[in-house]
Parts: sequence; C-alpha cells; structure tokens
Amino acid sequence: MLKKIRFKISLILLTVLFIPPLESLADGALIPPKNQTIWEDQQKAVIFYEKGVETLVLSISFQGNAQDFAWVIPTPSRPKVEKSSHELFTKLDQITQTKEMKASGSGNLFPARKVQDTSKSVTVIESKKIDYYDVTVLEASDQDALYNWLNDNGYKFPLKGREVVNQYIQKGWFFTAVKISNNNQKSLAQKELEAASATPLKLTFKSSALVYPLKISSISGMQDVSRAGEIYYVDGAKGKAAQIDRTKILGADISNDFNLENGRISFYLKKRDADQLGTILNIKKIPDSANNFSKESLEIYNINQNEFWFELKSQKQFENQKSLKIFVRLEDDFKPNQWQKYEFSWDLNENKNNREFYFSIDGQEKKTTINKSNGGLLQNVGALEQSKITLGGKVQTGNAFKEPRIENRGRTKALLIDELLIQSDQKYLMETGFSQNLIYQKQQVNNQMLEVIHNDNAYQNIDEQSPEEIGVLLYIFADSGYSQDGFENQYGGWFLKEEIQKLASVDGNPWIKPLSGRYYLTKLHKNLEPEEMTHDLYPVIDQKTRQNTDQNFQQTNYQQVIIFLLIFIGLMMTVIMTLVFLLLKKFKK
Repeated sequence: MLKKIRFKISLILLTVLFIPPLESLADGALIPPKNQTIWEDQQKAVIFYEKGVETLVLSISFQGNAQDFAWVIPTPSRPKVEKSSHELFTKLDQITQTKEMKASGSGNLFPARKVQDTSKSVTVIESKKIDYYDVTVLEASDQDALYNWLNDNGYKFPLKGREVVNQYIQKGWFFTAVKISNNNQKSLAQKELEAASATPLKLTFKSSALVYPLKISSISGMQDVSRAGEIYYVDGAKGKAAQIDRTKILGADISNDFNLENGRISFYLKKRDADQLGTILNIKKIPDSANNFSKESLEIYNINQNEFWFELKSQKQFENQKSLKIFVRLEDDFKPNQWQKYEFSWDLNENKNNREFYFSIDGQEKKTTINKSNGGLLQNVGALEQSKITLGGKVQTGNAFKEPRIENRGRTKALLIDELLIQSDQKYLMETGFSQNLIYQKQQVNNQMLEVIHNDNAYQNIDEQSPEEIGVLLYIFADSGYSQDGFENQYGGWFLKEEIQKLASVDGNPWIKPLSGRYYLTKLHKNLEPEEMTHDLYPVIDQKTRQNTDQNFQQTNYQQVIIFLLIFIGLMMTVIMTLVFLLLKKFKK
C-alpha cells in the first residue's frame, strides 16, 4: 500500500512539472487590396541569439514591381544565408496575440571563399540562388566601389545611401545583396510578394552582441536625385564622371564656331543593360531675330538597349527640311555596366567625292546605316551661330536657360558620361573630364562652366513614395527577456526547445536547432519614420525579466532538489523495506 502511494505522488509531481499549459491562438491574414501592389509597412524579424551566434530571419519589405526589387542586408561578420519559412511568422503572430505571459517548462564559423570582383575594393564572397532570389555576399572597403558594384549588377541603390553603407564598411561589416532572379520566376515572385508570403531568408553569423541592422532601412524610398543646381559625381573612366539624373540636363553656349558639315564628338558612356537613355547630346542653333523659322541641330540619342542614332537636321524659311540620320546597332560590342568610348566623326563637304561618316566604340569601327529623307544627305548647312549644347536632353527656351522645358525622349534613368570632346573645323570647342566639377575648356579659352538645368515637374508621376511610417516588429529568442528604448514590449514568455523547433520547418527540417533546453521569447514593436532610423538596434537584457528569471530558476532548482530528495528517500525506503522483508522471511524459515 505504501509503495502505491509513493508511486502516485511521484507521478503527480512529474506530471505537474513537465506538462505545458494550453496556448491561446488567434487567426489572422494579410490580404492585399485588389489590383494593387503592397508596400509592406512592417519590417519583421525573428532573432535567435545563443553563445555569440545570431540567427536572423527576415521577412521582406517591398515596393513596386518585382523587377525593381532589391535588398541589401549588413551583418557584422560573414553570414551563412539560407531559405526560411513565412510559416514561422504566422505561428509567432498567432501565439503572441495575447499579452499574457506564457510560462511553459521550467574559431571560424563560416570560412570564406573569396573571389575578387573586377570592381575595385569589392570582394564577392559567395553567390547562390535561393528560390527566386539571386543572393550575393560581399565585402567592401570603399563606398563608391560598393555603390558601383550594386548598380552594375542590377541592384537599384541610391547615391544618397553611400554615407550609410560607409559606416558599415568602416566597421568591417559584410553585405548580403538580394534581388529577384532574371528569369521566368518573376511573376511567381510578384504574386508572393503581393500576398505577403514571399520566402523569408535566414542569416546566421557571429556577433558579440544581439543586433538588428536598422540604419540601412533609412535608405528605403530614397530618390537618386541630386539637389537643384547640382549633379552627382561617380567613379568614371578616368577619375570622376558626371551622373545626370532624370530631372536634369547640362547646358552651355559654345559660340559660333560649330560647323555641321564636319566634326568629331567623343565621350565615355556607362550604360545599364536595359536602360533607354534618350537624348545623350544635342547641339542646336539659336535662331536670330531675322530668321526665326530657322531650325538647325545635331542630336545623338539612344532608343533601345544597344541602338543609337546620330541625326543632323536643317530647315530654313521657304526651304524643305534636309537631314542625315545614321543608325548604329552595337550588338556584341555593347558591354553593359562598363565604361565604353563612343566616337562619331563626319565630313559632308560637297566638294569631296565621298561624304564620310564614321562611328567607333572602344576604338573599333562599326558599320552604320544611312536613313535618307527629303533629298538625302544634308546640304548647305553652314555654321551654327551661338550654338547651344545640352547633355541628357534638349531645352526649349529662347536665348537663355530660364524656366526650361526639358525634352529627353523618355529618359527615365540617370545618364553617366565622362571625357567629353567636341571638335569642328579642326578646333576643340569643348573638352571636359568632369573631375568633380563642370568646368570645360575651349580652344584658347579656359574655365567655362556647364550649367545645371533642372525641371522640377519632370517625371513627377513616376517618383515612388515611401510610407510615412514603417513598423518594426522583432521576435527575440534568447536566454532572457530583452528590451529596446522606445519599443513596446508586446509579449514575453518561456518556450521549450522542442516547441521552438516545431514552430516551422524548411524542406522537412526544423527552422532552428537550439542547444539549450528552453528560451525566453520577447516581442518588440515600434512605428518609425525613415528619418528616425539613424542607428542599428542593440536590444539589452531586461533586468526585471532577468531577476524574475533568476528567481524562477532558483525556485525551479529548489523544487527539483526537493523532488529529487523525495524520490531518493522513497527509493531508499523501498530498498530498506525490501531488505527487511527478505530478512524477516529468511528468519521465519
């Protein structure tokens, strides 16, 4: 009888100790508006921190179409990047709907494989595909080089963001660049992004402290547009080059020395693979008061990926328009994302037996096609008096650059140009290298200036608008509760190792494999304006939680000692009673 009582008591104690309480669940779904793309107004992350190693699972914030998607994640050490599951966020959202505390249960991590990229000061550590993502891990020591690499490789990254990434570079952090693969999976990616069910990514890396890289989020929504009256300068073919954003063109008067009958124009151009640059260079005569009907111009423009036009036009009063239009298709000679030298030269003097036109790229002459109209080749052009040159478009005004109406044949991207040379009648009319200034030289005249012509109304319907506030939601698993200044603590409680593993699986495996027996989950949230994202988050151990945790551990340990002693005493009593029973039985015999 005594044995049965002792056995039942032990069973009850073990049951009370190890059976977790029931969880309260709530259903929820994010449904996008009909026929609209969602800008996800929440940054969601699950952070698992243990023994100096952080696992960061990120849910994607997204704006625009899938082909424009780009994501850059800085980490203090080289990360291991893997696929995760949006099921993880769904489960955690359900579990933490209530603010009531849950109380269940009592050397070199990733050796680098470095491949030096052609861009200076950027090293490609690893490239891989995860679902419909192209993922590249980078190490950089120069902000301009990182900016160039990202944009050369299809990541839309604003120049204004260089100062932000430079702070990570100075600390020796790594960068994980993510974009939608350039294949037929883009439509699938678009649908999943709109449904807020896109594949999250898991980054595992060494870190001396728990960290969430928030500061780089301040780049989100930045427009790559310089201030009025200014342009950006980027690494060029030789030194610095000019980046003329889509709302600006550069202009200058080059006197009366330009002759359309002959000349040479050369420049370095860096063109993204699919960009349509529109007008690259335009020279036009400013009509005098006696001949307002006169229209004489030269234009070089790009209409498709690698197709260029060189066009001369002349139309005078009481005369038919005469023009010369040369078409050039670059084909394999076009090298996207690289500086290439374009050179045009022509001589249309009627006294010559053959009118000449030459085009070369990187010193290699290309075959050209002549388009004839209204009498064929341009005749009797003469000089362009008070010629006006513009780069990146055309300006429609009188004799001055005032309140311009910019025409640039649909240019929606920045124009990258360097080492411009314009020559006519064996004279240099303009020569500039854009070494962080807009000074150009003419023959026998120095220090002329190109003027920045800005159109505030250009592309006002194209500009993307970032949200006024972005919600930052963090789920933190660690050995204690955590807090962050200004963030609301929406949930806290203990989870057993097995419970954490069962939250989500990836290809049949647990999303995480914890080492210890239990972990504390903290849910933190705050709405932030982009201007407030001035620093990364380093959540700290919540001392109140730590004290309660220590007390709980002490109480748990005390209870465990008592239970162990009760079990031990029970076993000893059982042994003693068994021995006494055997001795008595033997004695009776």
